[in-house]
Amino acid sequence: MGRIGTVMTRSLARFLKALRLLGTRRYRLALWAGVGAGVQHAPLLKALSPRLIVDVGANRGQFLLAALESCPHATIQVVEPQPAALARLTSWLNRCADDDRNRVVLHGVAVAEHEGEATLHVSWRDDNSSLLEPTEEQLRLFPDTGIRGHITVPVTRLDH
Repeated sequence: MGRIGTVMTRSLARFLKALRLLGTRRYRLALWAGVGAGVQHAPLLKALSPRLIVDVGANRGQFLLAALESCPHATIQVVEPQPAALARLTSWLNRCADDDRNRVVLHGVAVAEHEGEATLHVSWRDDNSSLLEPTEEQLRLFPDTGIRGHITVPVTRLDH
């Protein structure tokens, strides 16, 4: 498939996902804030029906949104070290229903093997940012995951 075919396939996939999201009130409201639910996770979340979910690297809240919809009795611990992403996430969460907000605990840190600070490699697609540097293979397969900058973020261990 050529580049035009790939772009058209991605565009069609995004359009079909948007249609799917419009069918659910919670997802529709989040779309206004620029958050598209990670609906691909919903079947597994519903099947497992966990009482506690830890969303490490939550970014805008794509997975969080699917978890809120799929697991109505779960408490969700959200970990996001990027200040801009955390601000966007907080903004749309503040517009959510009280029941949803009360189930979510936000942590503005990254998870690592140690306590302290670390360098976060901020990707052009910020949902691909990481404490790990991207590999050559990742950059070859996903060119939009290249690094646009670095920030120092607080880190904590997951068990803390």
